[in-house]
Amino acid sequence: GAALAEGVYNDPGARVYGDLDILLKKEDLERGRELLSRLNYTSNQTAGAQDHYRTHHHHLAPMIHQETSVVVELHWNVNNRINVDIDAWRNRSVLADIAGCRVRVLGWTDLILHLCLHLFSGGETRNSMRGVYDIYRTLQCAGASMDWTLFDAEAQRYGVRDEVYPALQTTRNLFDPGGSRVVWPAFLPADASLVAQMESIVFSIDNRTPYPGSLVAIQAEKRLGKKILGLWKRFFPNPTQMAMHYDVAESSWRVYLYYLFRPLQLFWRYGKYTRQFIVPK
Repeated sequence: GAALAEGVYNDPGARVYGDLDILLKKEDLERGRELLSRLNYTSNQTAGAQDHYRTHHHHLAPMIHQETSVVVELHWNVNNRINVDIDAWRNRSVLADIAGCRVRVLGWTDLILHLCLHLFSGGETRNSMRGVYDIYRTLQCAGASMDWTLFDAEAQRYGVRDEVYPALQTTRNLFDPGGSRVVWPAFLPADASLVAQMESIVFSIDNRTPYPGSLVAIQAEKRLGKKILGLWKRFFPNPTQMAMHYDVAESSWRVYLYYLFRPLQLFWRYGKYTRQFIVPK
């Protein structure tokens, strides 16, 4: 968010963001946490929740400044589904001025890959239009320096081509249908049905039950077994995640009661989306 606001939008007020994300090697996380603690940042999560973040997430539990309420997340990855090569991303990073500080930000190719994955990375999709516009504005800034050969190689390396190319095609359809404002790859191998679904999500106005973004990655997966596994993990997360979802102690017997309740809850809320998204027309 901060890198986009100042490095892409050139106006801190033009791109709202809720926290500061810092990408570190996993072995540097504890040092980073200690440095933030000295600067009066602390986590309001329980010890169990903090352990859950370390074990099952891609960043530590958020740390909040006790006076300004600024939130910082220390990441060792950008997504739960891939393990990025932090050394390679750092080697391709560039120096930029953010709020008067000289810092490193992602290079254009890695940033675009990250934005495509982040578009429907999980949770719900209230900000999907903003995410698509982030991709468009970033591509405008990158111009001819965008390395599409590297982008495709990285997408193949992490097994996400079927997800990121529909995100790019959706961006082109919405903001550059003529293909003249941005340097696009020569060919966008995007699944037309997934592009159509992404566009319907972007324009959805159902704020009561916004589309669960994790289903996009499930739909992009070509193998039926992977689709089923993705749905299984969403319906039946581990006990620590269940305890966090339903605000109960992990040691409580009620955690296991929610394994009976959760499928009914999700089907009640998202059943129409699941049928539309998983079952071919």
